[in-house]
Amino acid sequence: MAASDPTPEQRIATLEERLAYLEFTQEEQARVQAELQQENQALTRQIEWLHGRLRALEAAAGDGSAGGQDIPEPPPPHY
Repeated sequence: MAASDPTPEQRIATLEERLAYLEFTQEEQARVQAELQQENQALTRQIEWLHGRLRALEAAAGDGSAGGQDIPEPPPPHY
């Protein structure tokens, strides 16, 4: 064993530190993934609402029922 080789205690401490970092990283990745899934669901709901609103406006414009008037509308779900 060379003089620069770590002692068993130093090696254990290094491995424990690496393990703690990996555990933290996994927890952080899981947290970020859960956040992204929630944001994705919210965006999907907004897109569905916008598609529905667009179809309604196109239908109203197609049959002339809008009459050029502003149609009051509720805000999208994210507001």
